[in-house]
Amino acid sequence: MPGRQHVNPLEIPQLLANIWLVDALRATPAPMRFRYWLLGTRVAQTFKNDMTGRYLDEVHPDFANNPMRRYLEEVVELHIPTWRKGKPNVWPTSGMIQLERLYLPLASNGSEVDLVLGFTLFTLQGGREV
Repeated sequence: MPGRQHVNPLEIPQLLANIWLVDALRATPAPMRFRYWLLGTRVAQTFKNDMTGRYLDEVHPDFANNPMRRYLEEVVELHIPTWRKGKPNVWPTSGMIQLERLYLPLASNGSEVDLVLGFTLFTLQGGREV
C-alpha cells in the first residue's frame, strides 16, 4: 500500500486546492483519533476555517456520531478507498449544495494505514463545481 512518502500533493497542482490529509492516530484502549495534516485552500475556504493541525473531534461538533468518522474508520480498518456523493451532512459550509468526496488509505510502513488522503469536489448553489 502506498504511503505519504509516495504522494506529493505539489505534483498535482490542479487538484491541490481540493486535497486534504488526515492523520489516523491509534491510542489503545481509547478510540482512534483523526487530525488534519493538510487542508487545501478550497477546503479551508468552504469550511471557513483552516483547521490544519487540529483534531477533528475538537473542531467539529458531534464528530463521534458523524458519518465522516465512519468513512475514515472504514478506510483505516479495511485498507480500502471509499467514495461518497451527496448532500453535505457534516458541518455548515458556505453555499455548498452537494459534495463528492474520495478517501484513499496511505500507510507509511506499507501495511498499517496512518494517513487518509481525501479529495473533495464541491457543487455550489447555481450548480458550479469547485
